[in-house]
Amino acid sequence: MNIILENGMQSIYIGSIIFFSGMIVSRFIARAALVKLTDGEKRTLIDGMSLVRTIQIVPVIVLFCILVVFMKLFAGRTALVAGIFIALVSAYYIAYNIFVYRRLTAMKMPPHYRRMHVVSVVVNAVGIIIFLTFIIIDPVLHLMPHP
Repeated sequence: MNIILENGMQSIYIGSIIFFSGMIVSRFIARAALVKLTDGEKRTLIDGMSLVRTIQIVPVIVLFCILVVFMKLFAGRTALVAGIFIALVSAYYIAYNIFVYRRLTAMKMPPHYRRMHVVSVVVNAVGIIIFLTFIIIDPVLHLMPHP
C-alpha cells in the first residue's frame, strides 16, 4: 500500500512514526536495564545522576539562545541556521552521552546496565537521525515519492 500525501507529508508521517517508535523502544530497553539493578545500585544511580539531570538544562538553554541569535544574524538563510543548529545539537547529544557513560562507569554500574544504556541511546539516536532524514533531507533530495 503506497499512500502518497500532498506536499511531501508522507515523509513527515513516516519520519514521525519512526522517531516515536525509537523513543518508545529506547524507553523499554532503559526500563529493562533498570529493573535488573539491585536496590543499592538504583540508589547509587539516582544519587550519582541527580545533579547531572539538574544541570543538563543549561546547555539546552544556551543552544536555544544560539538558535535565536543565529536566526537574527542570518535572517533568510534558514538552511544555514538549521545546519549549524543540527550540528551543535548533535555535538551536544554525543558529548552528553559520553559524559553519562563515563559517569556510569565511575559509579561502578554493572556492565550489563552500561551496555543496555548504550543500546537505548543508539536506538533513540537512530530514530532521531531517521526523523531528520525524512523531515529535512527528503524535501531536498526527494527520497520518497512525491505527487
